Amino acid sequence: MKNERVPKILILANWLASKFINESFLEEFLGDLKEIYEERLSSRGRFYAKWMYWVDALHLLMGFTSFSRFTNSNTLTIFMLSNHLKISWRNLRRNRGYSSLNLLGLILGFTTSLLIYLWVENEIATDNQQSDSDRIFIIYSREVYEGGTNAERNTPARLPEEIKKTFPEIEFATGYAKSFRMSLKGVTQETFQVNDNILKMSGTRGSPDFFKVFDFKLIEGTAESALPDRHNIAISRKMADIFFGSAQEAINQMIRYENQSDLIITAVFEDIGDESTLKFDYLTHWDAWVDSDPIKQSWGHFGTETYIKLKKNSDPWQTSQKIKDFLGNFMEFDDTHRFELDMQKFGDGYLFGNYVNGRPAEGRIAYVRIFRGIGLFILMIAIINFINITTATASRRHKEIGIRKVIGASRLSLKTQFVTESTLLALIGISLSIGLVILLLPVFNSITHKSIVIPFSDGVFWLRIVAMTVVIGFVSGAYPALVLSRIKLISALKSIGTIGSRPSIIRRGLVTFQFALSILLIVAALVVSKQAYFARNKQLGFDKKDLLYIPLEGELLTNYSLFRSKASIMPGIVMVDRSAQTPHDMGFSVPWFSWDGKDPNDHTLFTSSSVGFDFISLMKLKIVEGRDFSRKRPADLKNYIVNEAAVEAMGGDDALGKTVSIFGKTGKIVGVIKDFHYNSLHLPIRPMALDVKEDLNFGTALVRIEEGKTKIALNSLETVCNEINPGYAFSYTFVEDTYEDMYKVESTMSTLTQYFASLAILISCLGLFGLVALATELRMKEIGIRKILGATIANIFQLLSKEYVLLLVISAAIAIPIAVHFMRQWLNQFAYRIELDWWIFGLACILTIGISFIVIGSRILESALTNPINSLRDD
Repeated sequence: MKNERVPKILILANWLASKFINESFLEEFLGDLKEIYEERLSSRGRFYAKWMYWVDALHLLMGFTSFSRFTNSNTLTIFMLSNHLKISWRNLRRNRGYSSLNLLGLILGFTTSLLIYLWVENEIATDNQQSDSDRIFIIYSREVYEGGTNAERNTPARLPEEIKKTFPEIEFATGYAKSFRMSLKGVTQETFQVNDNILKMSGTRGSPDFFKVFDFKLIEGTAESALPDRHNIAISRKMADIFFGSAQEAINQMIRYENQSDLIITAVFEDIGDESTLKFDYLTHWDAWVDSDPIKQSWGHFGTETYIKLKKNSDPWQTSQKIKDFLGNFMEFDDTHRFELDMQKFGDGYLFGNYVNGRPAEGRIAYVRIFRGIGLFILMIAIINFINITTATASRRHKEIGIRKVIGASRLSLKTQFVTESTLLALIGISLSIGLVILLLPVFNSITHKSIVIPFSDGVFWLRIVAMTVVIGFVSGAYPALVLSRIKLISALKSIGTIGSRPSIIRRGLVTFQFALSILLIVAALVVSKQAYFARNKQLGFDKKDLLYIPLEGELLTNYSLFRSKASIMPGIVMVDRSAQTPHDMGFSVPWFSWDGKDPNDHTLFTSSSVGFDFISLMKLKIVEGRDFSRKRPADLKNYIVNEAAVEAMGGDDALGKTVSIFGKTGKIVGVIKDFHYNSLHLPIRPMALDVKEDLNFGTALVRIEEGKTKIALNSLETVCNEINPGYAFSYTFVEDTYEDMYKVESTMSTLTQYFASLAILISCLGLFGLVALATELRMKEIGIRKILGATIANIFQLLSKEYVLLLVISAAIAIPIAVHFMRQWLNQFAYRIELDWWIFGLACILTIGISFIVIGSRILESALTNPINSLRDD
């Protein structure tokens, strides 16, 4: 590069000055600028000088445009925006190291936040995709008794028909049997056959109004003709494809059901996705199911769900008041005990699925709020990184800012420049993040057990992305712009008051806040993981290992004794017995259990379940008093065995020999078993009474298999089932799998919080590394002088690290009380939960401070080991 280039730039500057401002205004400055150029040529080399010539020329040009007298304002705006973008891009390229740290932090923050956003939107959309969703409600029952109120979605099977006839504001009503034969996923599985194709499908029962209440898409048939009578069935597209090849071929065809009857297909509906909690591949007629069992016809049978759709312009609150005492028309109540009805919006049922004191309360909405907060936290951490590094690197740009101010750049122009840079970086980051999300979605879906996709065709989604980019760009650039635009001209040109050499109060606060969030996330990850592990591994009071259950259906019901005797002697089988329900969801609770000396006003809920004679032995339950049921004692068909909670509810006295009664069956207590968990750990163990019934027309067969002989045992069971029950596909479920499925939400949350906490600490450390690297770079001369004067590496390390370590300690002090509060709230939803041990918070602090200290130390040691001669050399 030649020196004559300098005059050319000066000529350009003089020409611009003559066009836009008084030439004498820049005379002294241009002379100084010439000296700077000549110094660069001699000290830094041609390449650097050539590069800086054109950068300074561009700065001059940008400065002059602020005084320009262009008559076309649009041309001026486009010109200025174009130059802002060019300068932004060049600044990003010039500071590749720090720009890369910023960009990496933004990409990680954006990607994580976008994944969480998609998950949250999916959760919120569940059960809210129905048209007229504001008119669809679920009816739930509220049991009011002395000492408490209990609410659940179970209602009598006869309610839909009667409630529709009674209240004119209810346009449609449907019953829905969510699960009456338990499988792993909590839905009923039954056997269907077309020719030689025999398969089990998941489905349930629905009233004729079902497709009028819900607008699940019908491919064939109409809502009016979907379930016209008892011999009809509506099936999914998947089921139609499996048995008939297509939906069109399936309509009006006949399908064999449970090897008992032939049903005519009157409707085919689209497969139901994740947007609905109502999962089924078929619906059979409601009345046929209700009329098949006298128990279901009783108003005291609370075992189904009821959904209604109100007429347009109906008032939901007034309707809820009208139906409140409706059950009193069919059931007898007294002042101490009654059942009420109430309504909950169908779209709210998924997120507010728990009931407290007889009213809907938080359910999955707690997880939505937690992860929404985590997404916001991680995004804030990424933004804080950007603000800190951008502001800290200002010291590299003080001359640029000073020169631009000298030649007329306004504060607005400077602010616009920095906001443009941050927005450009945000745009790059979010563009790369979207690509990364596309790559990560399959893995994310496998973790969350969902089928989330990016809604490319959704204009609202892209508007939110653009808005987020602009907002993040503005927020990230606003503080640096305000700080940098305030640099005084003389200080900037003389490198006085350098920003970034020492942390400002605001930057200290941001670093503290950032690491407080990281500690909070680590604590959450540890607590959730520990609770999930506790739930999966807690001693339940029975041995769930090598225990499976088979639905009793078809000939297995009528020939249960034959099945039990044959299966018990097959290879790999230890014992076979039966139960009315599965071990993880036993019985139903009623206040009608009576005993000698019971207070008439005592309406304690007792769980009642019927089992076989060998149930206690097969489950390996511990008898603490009395004895087990025995086939050698015929009277045991009327007797009961209760748990410890039942004994306590009955007064805590000796329960053996007491006469008890429920559902008209009176007998004596012959044994007391140790409490065991027959429901989720979210629920406390209630008083329980077991009786013997081996002639039930429903239930499951429980099978204990030999350890290590699973394959042999399954082959044996399949052989026996196919021999006795050839018209049904063999199916089974391991009890261990059901418990894994019960705590799937907690396991998913545990996995995600671990990943998110790791990302939070990584993003925070990236920012901290950038700050420490810049701080040490700006103090290299100081470090060199201190080393020459005798400072040791330890002295240097202590000097540069003590402030950051102090900030980390303050972060821990802020985060721990907040974490204790929120984690206690989350754990309160479990009846059985872990304790918040001190080591959880200690480990979170040690991890955060330890990892951060390694990051800080690596950069400081590198600077401390630098030869002081190199540190003192002028650039």
